[in-house]
Amino acid sequence: MNEREAFIEMVRESPGDDAPRLVMADWFDEQGDDDRAAFIRTQVERSKLPVGSRKLKALIRREQELLAASGHRWLGPLQSLFDKRRFNVTRASWEDAPGVAQLASNGEHVYWDRGFVSAVRTTPGRMRKSGDAALRHEPFDGLRLGFNGTTTAALEGLAGRPYWDRIRHLWLREVGSDVSLGALFASPRLGALESLDLFDVDIQTWADASDGDFLAGVKRLTMNRCFSPNAYARRTTEDAFLALLRAPFWSRLEQLSIEYCYFWAPCVARLMERDPPLRLTHLSIYRTNLEDVMGDTFGRILALPTLTELAIGQTRTDDAQFLAGLRSVTAPAPLERLDLRGNSMPESIVAVATHPIRHTLKRLALPRGPMTRSAVDALIGGFPAGQLESLEVSRTAGGPSTSRLRAHFGSVVATAINEG
Repeated sequence: MNEREAFIEMVRESPGDDAPRLVMADWFDEQGDDDRAAFIRTQVERSKLPVGSRKLKALIRREQELLAASGHRWLGPLQSLFDKRRFNVTRASWEDAPGVAQLASNGEHVYWDRGFVSAVRTTPGRMRKSGDAALRHEPFDGLRLGFNGTTTAALEGLAGRPYWDRIRHLWLREVGSDVSLGALFASPRLGALESLDLFDVDIQTWADASDGDFLAGVKRLTMNRCFSPNAYARRTTEDAFLALLRAPFWSRLEQLSIEYCYFWAPCVARLMERDPPLRLTHLSIYRTNLEDVMGDTFGRILALPTLTELAIGQTRTDDAQFLAGLRSVTAPAPLERLDLRGNSMPESIVAVATHPIRHTLKRLALPRGPMTRSAVDALIGGFPAGQLESLEVSRTAGGPSTSRLRAHFGSVVATAINEG
């Protein structure tokens, strides 16, 4: 291990600490790389500023100038993870990294946070060949892999690489049913993995790992478009998911997001019936059809003893299903945040404002549509002024309703920008 690699390990071992990063900025100064030193200091300073700060725009502009001028050179061995082309400097937009700078080109991305590469998006083949050298050069712990054209054999070779113990956040994209993820998920080297994000990944690709204790350290799971679109595959998808429910990792999850899984109503219902039950603190279900199971399923969700944040949007849920689930709950979850944006459930506002679930709520986002006088009265009567830290109302709630809410709750009332 040379001097540079020793500094990189120091940064990697203290991901939340800026001190090792600034020490390495001094080292870059000594090596004559003033631009890299300035880039580290600029990003560290920017990360500490609040949104709206007058200095923020100037720092972002300086950061992008430095990255455009020297970012490709700073990649070093990481260049082997990408096609030989110039990158464009943009801002990362994905939800988990607001404001992180990135180099992007034709689906390949390098994400920079506080002066160093924090994540890369590449292919399994390139990562298998060049990942070891890349991770010695930069302390990234996030890996985004696109699987288009990848074979199971190639994936099995990737699973044995020693660098997996440095990866904490993994995104997998476009994994077809002809590829098995079982070897990767069952690898003991994935012990450091904390979050897993699956996009357009057929659920059957990892059902063959269901009998083992895999993904042992994963606390956050996102499943986006993890379904099969034809009638036969719906049945096999449900069968594969039922097999997966035997895996112990579900009981260790803290955050779960299910998005655009249109045919998943039976799967979500079985998940909430699981024994032992889930121990989630955060649950988000978006654009996933729950209309056939919502009453019972919603009741089980609201009874999860550890749940503090719940977001449900565009699940084809109506007032009757929502109310049935709410009424079935006698010992509600200690919810602090409830987000119902994207739903058309006007009666649910009164139900929430008069149910015991309201006592722990601090953040509430209301369904879309006009708000009745009775709904406004229920909110004002159910929530004392000062309890809610934020109250988000629909753009179509109506001016008089919003005005009455602002008179009671004050500046915490906001109009929803995105209602699904």
